Amino acid sequence: MVNCPAWQYITFFKARGLADEEDAEGNVIPAPWRSEENKPQWEDFIPSGSNNYSYEARKIRQEYLEYFNLEGAVSWQWRQCGIDKVTN
Repeated sequence: MVNCPAWQYITFFKARGLADEEDAEGNVIPAPWRSEENKPQWEDFIPSGSNNYSYEARKIRQEYLEYFNLEGAVSWQWRQCGIDKVTN
């Protein structure tokens, strides 16, 4: 058995007819669930709450951002992102 999460994900959805496919010319063939008569029930779901994170989470994220962009920065991090930045 293949232990690759991407392969498992693709085969899981493809086997159930949930993934779009392509024909020999590269045209997308929509999965059956995309048609109006096969519309999933959850598509009309209205979220009851917010997806916004809390003030505390925002504060912690900001602390990490400042640390890793200033005193915690490493010499190669900008290069890995394709940014030409000289660090002191």
